[in-house]
Amino acid sequence: MKPAISVVMPVYNGELYLRDSIDSILNQSFSDFELIIINDGSNDNSIKIIRSYEDPRIIVLNNEENKGLIYSLNRGIHNSKGKYIARMDADDCCHKRRLAEQWQFMEEHKEIGICGTAYNIISSDGGHKKKILESNPLQNRANLMFFPVLAHPSVIIRKSVLDEFNLEYKEEYKHAEDYGLWVEASKYTQISNIKKALLNYRVLDNSITRQADRNFEKRLEIHKRIYRKYFEDFGLILNEEELKLHFIISDNIRFKNYNNYTIKEVNVYFNKLKNKFRQNPYYKFYRYTLSKRMLSLSIIERNYFQIIKFAIRFLYNMLMSKI
Repeated sequence: MKPAISVVMPVYNGELYLRDSIDSILNQSFSDFELIIINDGSNDNSIKIIRSYEDPRIIVLNNEENKGLIYSLNRGIHNSKGKYIARMDADDCCHKRRLAEQWQFMEEHKEIGICGTAYNIISSDGGHKKKILESNPLQNRANLMFFPVLAHPSVIIRKSVLDEFNLEYKEEYKHAEDYGLWVEASKYTQISNIKKALLNYRVLDNSITRQADRNFEKRLEIHKRIYRKYFEDFGLILNEEELKLHFIISDNIRFKNYNNYTIKEVNVYFNKLKNKFRQNPYYKFYRYTLSKRMLSLSIIERNYFQIIKFAIRFLYNMLMSKI
C-alpha cells in the first residue's frame, strides 16, 4: 500500500543534528508515511547514524559522491510513492503533529498545491524566535514578487501538481531552488501557510543559503532568472537595470549595503509595476505588497517625510486588501 506522505530528507555531513531530525519524523502522531533519506556523499558519520535505524518506513538512497541539494531532492521525489511530498532538513526538528496537521489541511483544501507552516527560528546561540507566514494564497502570489513566501523545510507538496506540470527543482536556480520552484508552481496552483509553528528551523552560519548570500553577483544572476519568470507570467518584461534594482530592493540588508538608487527612482519603478498589475483582478494584493516594501525602504533611508507618506499609503492598501 502506498503511503500518504513521502518525507524527503537530503543529508550531507549532517551528523551533529541528524538523529534529532530523524527522531522528530519517526515520532510523528501521523504514521502513514515513508522517510526517504538521501545521503549525498557524506564523509562524516551521517550514513552510520542513518543505518542504525531499523524502522521499515525509512528508505535510504546513497549518492556515491556529493551531487548537491538539487540532485538529491529530485532523486528523493522521483523515488517517492506518497500522495504528498513533505520536505525536511537534517538539522531541523518537527513538531509532533506536523504531518498530521499538514495532511488534514491539504485534504480539506484541494485548491492548495503547496503548504508551509510557521516556524521557530533557532539561532546558533540557542535563541528562539517565532516566524508566522502569510496564509492567503492570493497575497502569497503577490508576495512572490519579492521573496519565497515559504520556509522550505516546512513545506508539503501535492505530488500530482509536480507530475501534471512537470515541475522539479532546477540547477538554474541553484541556492534559490525553492524560490524558483514556488514561482513556477504558482502559475498552476495556490500556495498557503499554516499559522501554527510546526518546525524548529535551525539557522547555521555555514548553511548553503547563508554562504551564497555573500556572493552578490552570483546571487543576482540567479534571482534575475526567477524575476524574469515571475513577471513574464504577467506579460511584463524587465530590462537588466530594472532586474538589478528589483534584486537590491527585495531585501533590507541588500538595500542597506548595495543600494545606489533614490527613493524617488524606486517609486517610479514601483509605479510601473502597479500600472501593469492594475489589469489583474487581484490588483489590491499586488498594490499592498508594493506599498509595504516601499514603506520598509523609506524607513531604512530614514526619510521621515517619505515614511509618513508611504505609511499612510500602506495602511490604506492594507485595509483595501482585507475587503
